[in-house]
Amino acid sequence: MLKPGSRIGPYEVLDVLGSGSAATTYSAYRQGDRRLVALKVPHPLTRKDTTFVVRFLQEGALGARLRHPSIVRVYDAGEDGEDLYLAMEFVNGITLRDHLKAGRMFAVDDALGIIREVAGALAYAHENGVIHRDLKPGHVMLVPGGGLKVMDLGVARAVGDVALTAANVFLGTPQYAAPEAVDARTADARSDLYSLGMILFEMLEGKPPFHASTPAEMIIAVYEHRFPARESLSNPPPQPVWDLIVSLCASDPDDRPASAEEVVERINGILEGGGLHG
Repeated sequence: MLKPGSRIGPYEVLDVLGSGSAATTYSAYRQGDRRLVALKVPHPLTRKDTTFVVRFLQEGALGARLRHPSIVRVYDAGEDGEDLYLAMEFVNGITLRDHLKAGRMFAVDDALGIIREVAGALAYAHENGVIHRDLKPGHVMLVPGGGLKVMDLGVARAVGDVALTAANVFLGTPQYAAPEAVDARTADARSDLYSLGMILFEMLEGKPPFHASTPAEMIIAVYEHRFPARESLSNPPPQPVWDLIVSLCASDPDDRPASAEEVVERINGILEGGGLHG
């Protein structure tokens, strides 16, 4: 782990923001203009995986071309000796994951507003050839004063670029990943919509629809699609909202909305057409 004052590329490390299985993220200043950034630095063992290195550097190239107010901006990615780094927009806020863990529930209209904004960000990314591939509450930052930022396109790849995704390699988080994500080559933009539906379900019910003791068991549960009935929920949403959730979380991608834009339109119809009382 890097110490405060350490330098990597053109950045000076300030403090640790968080650490995961593959990387640690720091707050840092960019030398020259003193821009504050969030600096993701993969753990040393990842350098032994050449596919990871290529994918990580590709993330910087993909992210740098995405300019959307609801997507965390990626400034650049590079190598410094044995280290990799990815510099991103520094965002203050609380993740949707932390919000849910604190037991804070969402009113239906508030949840739909958040999902609509995420869907708008996904629509922009998909139009630019980028699939998120690991959308989950921890990758949605709620910004003080309103708005949000979709974060960490860390396993995103250009649509159609199969060279970096081998057969039977799972990319994503099992609890939120679509059944087809078990074989990453078959996943497409509709896989992000499945994850979006899982997030909406959790925002309204307080817990995800599938439960398991291990990641492997979770993958099986998702693949078998043991989705609960509306009547079994502690707080059943209005029927039009439930219909949206069911369509987003359909096991067959062909049964989901055709695009993120369609999701935005459906939510607009629910909010503007009195669907919350259905």
